[in-house]
Formats: sequence, structure tokens, C-alpha cells
Amino acid sequence: HQYETVKIGTQCWTKSNLRTTHYRNGDAIAENQDASLATASFYRPSTIDAVTEHYTDSIYGMYYNAYASVDTGLCPTGWHVPTKAEWEQLTTYMSSQSDYVFGGNPDYIAKALAAIHKYVDQTEGTVYAWKNEDKSCAVGNDRGTNNASSFSAFPAGYWENTFMGYSQSARFWTSTPDNNQVWVSSLTYSEEMVNFYTGNKGQAISVRCLKDTVPAQAPEPRAFSCGNEKLQDADGNLYQTVKVGSQCWTKTNLRTTKYRDGSTISNQIGTTLPAYYRLNDLDKDTSVIVSQTTAPDSIFGFYYNGYASVGDKLCPAGWHVPSYDDWSDLITYLKTRPEYWCDNDNSNLAKAIASQDFWFNVVTPPITYTINNDAVARPCSPQYQGPDYLNDASYFSAIPAGAWYDNLGGNIDTVTGLGGREFDPGKDAHFWSSTTQPNSDSKGYFFRLGMVTYDVVTLAYDALKYGRSVRCIKDAAVTTGAATDVTSSSAILHGTITDPDYAQNPNAVRGFEWKASDATSYTQVITNGTTMTYQLMNLDSNTEYTYRAFLIKAEGTYYGDEVKFTTLAP
Repeated sequence: HQYETVKIGTQCWTKSNLRTTHYRNGDAIAENQDASLATASFYRPSTIDAVTEHYTDSIYGMYYNAYASVDTGLCPTGWHVPTKAEWEQLTTYMSSQSDYVFGGNPDYIAKALAAIHKYVDQTEGTVYAWKNEDKSCAVGNDRGTNNASSFSAFPAGYWENTFMGYSQSARFWTSTPDNNQVWVSSLTYSEEMVNFYTGNKGQAISVRCLKDTVPAQAPEPRAFSCGNEKLQDADGNLYQTVKVGSQCWTKTNLRTTKYRDGSTISNQIGTTLPAYYRLNDLDKDTSVIVSQTTAPDSIFGFYYNGYASVGDKLCPAGWHVPSYDDWSDLITYLKTRPEYWCDNDNSNLAKAIASQDFWFNVVTPPITYTINNDAVARPCSPQYQGPDYLNDASYFSAIPAGAWYDNLGGNIDTVTGLGGREFDPGKDAHFWSSTTQPNSDSKGYFFRLGMVTYDVVTLAYDALKYGRSVRCIKDAAVTTGAATDVTSSSAILHGTITDPDYAQNPNAVRGFEWKASDATSYTQVITNGTTMTYQLMNLDSNTEYTYRAFLIKAEGTYYGDEVKFTTLAP
């Protein structure tokens, strides 16, 4: 089996529960249901357990007793079952980071570890995996705000001669014994904190694996929150952030009713005035996946028409609605990183952007989809999540909120999914850009993934009057200017640090990277100051060069746009 991983502080964890039936040396682990047996074993839910209706190995994993968890060969080579001290290292680190703390209490970090996961069932509707709880800051309260750490602790419960705790607790063995018992790390739907207790060795519960060592200069994670960056809109809503490449994005959809200057946005969508739309109980095809009580604004956000998105004041100060080029840069970056490709195809990027929740068939998806009466295999579609086909490698977490339309007279088209008032939620994710179609003041570009586009992500255009989700992207930390004083052998490069926290910071590393345009790698030069300049010398004549400004921050390296210039003939 393959497992996604998540880096929290200096620790690297598996992002899902262990599900192996063999030790790392290939020996089989015994399977049994008797908690009184003092031998290493695992348990897998059977038909006698109510949970099996939604059970999948990739989400629940297997349940191991403590005799297995203390065995050094349970996790793959280079990984181990974490000790109690290593679990405490995780909780101590999270308590020190405001992104992971709820209610201002540093002990209230359980929600940041708990998964958001929801079941989508065509017959039963949508059900949260975690049980609901009214207590503020508890795991089961406002469940859509869980999982700030991307640890995705799933409420798998445990086995002790009967199946218990499903939807109520996520429990994980440590490898630390205490007399005749072993320590357990536990999250509970009704609690705000992570707790530790000693469990009977015969209990069968979940296991996460921790990487043995993390180098002192650990490589930058593929994607993570932008430092301690939290964004607040004019309504006071807070947004988590995620860094993908050099871009910093909001991790959830915009849900403000006001512009950054405090002025009110109209809710009369369908006109040529900037406006937003909010789901309500009358919307078509929302009964299965979404209602006001089961899918709060913090998950689906609002739908904005293109007239709102093309302005410069919808996102908070320092952020903007991404342009066509911003979305293109995201796609280009994903295409260069194999960890985001599905089936080793760099055009199959939809799964890496899509959330793990709310997509139709997310729990027991079909291998094929019927399109125009033809069965089409789509394992790289966001709707399919088998053990080796999980979504959200980028942590961008695109929710399939669909889009608001009013042009089909209330009828649902079975091929495209277009609905009279809704673009079938659960099947597609749409995000406006701030770029209008050339030579048009009524159409604009948007970014899309899901049912109609299947395995890929696309940029398309549509009428600005329709409603789509909006993500905000942080303004550039550094910009690249045009080269000046270009001769046959030299040029002066220009760049500006726009991040106010680093503009005057003398310890911030900044400068330029440059190369001949046909070269494969850059040469880096370090500069200083807010307005940067550097004179390149000894260049080849009549040659095109490419350069970009850069700024190294604690959470990664940021680049300005690439700029080209050509030296003069000799």
C-alpha cells in the first residue's frame, strides 16, 4: 500500500491509518477477533459491525492490538510506531502555533488534527464521520473547520470483542508500554484536547507511522500553510492558507458579504451588477449533499458572479482574486512535480487539487462512469478514491460546490450536470479568475475540475452573470522589473520586495536568478535593499536571457515573474 504523508513541525507522519496485514519483513500478521489473546494481531470490520456499510481500508485502515504496535517491524522500513514522547512532541508543537489552536487555549488542538470527512451516499444523503457536539472548540463542533494540520485523524473507533467508538473517537497506539498496558493517544468528538491513556493490550485500534529521522535541513514540504498566515475578511471570517509552489492561497472558499473597504456586496445575482449567492433549501439537487445545517458556509463558501471577481476589492488587503496567469502558474507548477500526477501522467492533476470530501461516490466509487451510455474508466477523476488514488496531494482542497446558473429553466442535463439554479454540487469545482475574455465585457475565465473535465484541470470562460466559488491568492512577495541598460555584454536587472515584513529586513535573503533562455538551470546572485538592482556582466552578444527576482522566507522561496531580454549584436 502507498500512504500520503504530512509534515508537522519537524515530524513527518503518515496521513492515513496503517492498513498492512504483513510486517516489513513479509511475515503475515495474524487476524483474529479475540481481545484476550496475548499475541500480535489485527482486526478488520466484518459484516457483524454496523460500520462496514461505509468501511474502506484506505480511510479506516486496520485495527492492531498492542502486541503488534510495540513490534519494531510493523511500520515500513525507515518508519516506526511513534512513542508517547513523540506524540507529545507533536501536541506541544501544535500548541505553539496559532493556526492549530482554537478558542485561544493552547491545549485546544484536537480539531486541528481531526479529519473533516463526510460520507456522500446517493441513497442516504450526506453524513459527517465525526459525531456532532455543541461544545465550542470540541472536535464535533463546526466540523467543517477541522483538520488545519492536514493530519486527518478519522473517527475509526476501536475493537475489544465488540466494535465501539465509531464516529466518536480516533485512537492511536504508541509504542510506549506502562506496566501491562500501552499508552494511547486519543481524540474524542466531545473534547477540545488530545488525551493520553493506557489501554489494554488486547484492544485493536488504529496506528499511524512516523518517519525515523528528519534531517536538520529538511526539504521544503510540497505544500503547507503560509507560515502563521491567517486571513480575515471584512465580515470577520477567518481562512486557513496553503502554499503551493511559490503561491499562497486561501484553503477555503470566500464567504464575505462585504468588500475589503466594508461596503456591502449585492445578493441579487443574475444581473450585471457585482453580487454573491448563498445556498438555501430551495436549490435543486442540494438535498443529497448539502443543506444549511450539514454544510455550513465555512465549507462551501458563497457563489460570486464574475462582475464581483473582476474588481480589485473582493479579497482582503494584500490578497486578490487570481488572474488567468495566476491559475496558469499553478497548473504549470503542478505539471513539474510528479507527486501531483495521477497514473504518472502530468495532465492528470484534478485529484491533486480536489478535496477528499463531498465528491459523489467518494466512499465506494465505481471504477467506471457512464457518459452518454458508454462506460468510461476514470480512476484519476476526483470522484474515485481507491487505496492508491487519494485526492488532495496539494492540500488545496477544492470543494465540489458547483456553480449557480439560471439558463436551463430548472431542468438538469444528465450529461453536463448543468442545472436550472445549481451546477450539481458534488461533481464539479469552479473558481472565477479576475480576467475577462479578450474583446468581451460579459465573459470571463474560470478554473475548473470535476465530472465534466474528469482527470484534468482546465481554464475556460463563461458569462460573468453566473455564480462560482472564489479563492484568494496573496499578492506577490517580490516582483521582477524590466531589464535596463542592455548592451551586447551586460544588463541591469531590477526587482522589488513587496512583502512589508521583509522589505526592510536586513537578514532576509533576496536577489536574482538568471540564465540563457535555452539553459536548464539558473545562476543565483544575492542583493539587498527593498528596490533591488544588479548588473550582469560578460554576457554573450545577441542572446536571449531569462531572469526573475526571488525572496527566501521562513516558509519557502518566493519568485517574481520571469522576464526576458536580449543582448545587442556585437
